[in-house]
Amino acid sequence: MKTTIDWFGCATFRLTVGDLVVFLDAYIDRIDAAMGTGLTADDVDRCDFIVVGHSHFDHLWGAERIRLAPGVFVSVYPSLHSCVWSHTSMPGAGEVCVGDLGVVHQDRQARFAELGGFIASLGRDAAEHLRVSNQGARGDGGALVYVFDTPAGQLFYQDTSGHWTGVAAGLRPDVAIIAAAGRGNIDGEPIQGSLAQFVARQAALLRPRRIILSHHDDWLPGFSARADIAPIREELARFTPGVVLEELGYLDGHELW
Repeated sequence: MKTTIDWFGCATFRLTVGDLVVFLDAYIDRIDAAMGTGLTADDVDRCDFIVVGHSHFDHLWGAERIRLAPGVFVSVYPSLHSCVWSHTSMPGAGEVCVGDLGVVHQDRQARFAELGGFIASLGRDAAEHLRVSNQGARGDGGALVYVFDTPAGQLFYQDTSGHWTGVAAGLRPDVAIIAAAGRGNIDGEPIQGSLAQFVARQAALLRPRRIILSHHDDWLPGFSARADIAPIREELARFTPGVVLEELGYLDGHELW
């Protein structure tokens, strides 16, 4: 059964398994200044179900409630959001970040509120985008990861850079979509190192044959930045020699198997 994946930018993908269409996240509508596919959510004409990796606006905005379709099994596991409270604009993939250990929940929430103010200061379009996509109490960013079992192989999907070591170490997907944005979160604390090292350490836990990145484009100019793939490749070669990193363009119909 032919299986393809299309990247819509940020961490949103369209997974097609035979006649089944599954959206991984639903963030398609962006501000005009952001690069992207040129499509809007209204242009999507087929979707059997959607899985949402966490509830921040840049993942959930655009999702709708739908009936699950048969034919592909999906399992859901607890995960962690990246330490978005520890920075304003996102650090580069090879930039080593240290400190911020032991920051209590209340202080993290206060820093996150300041981040919202920073994004709103990026301009009228960004401020309006933040307003209309606000999920209120539902948008706390609680993170999940998904494992899809298909007739031809198993796919792991993640949309933010965090993991519980014990969970990731127990999974063995054929292909892993790993988020590459922000400050990595390992077991509840920010990585003492780089984003590239976070990706490689998670790959070493999962041991997939192939890796696809997510959330690594410039989806909100002024806050995000397109990730430099070179340091990620270098760290993967060090931690998981032999794994193949596959780079996707927007909507390129990449064949998984």
